[in-house]
Amino acid sequence: EVLLIRILMVVPVWSCEAERSFNTLHRLKTWLRATMNQNRLNNLVVCNVQRETGHAEHRHDLPGICWM
Repeated sequence: EVLLIRILMVVPVWSCEAERSFNTLHRLKTWLRATMNQNRLNNLVVCNVQRETGHAEHRHDLPGICWM
């Protein structure tokens, strides 16, 4: 019973992070669609999501493309 409550409390957080990732990808693709390859686009999405969620506390936690 307690485990079920804990799981139900965490699921919305996962959903929000996934939705945020998709929204970020959509914004970046719209803005930069014709000017970059898939690898660079993926790295920029990681940079943006990490910055928004606060998961990257140090510069070395982000891909090098974030600092170009």
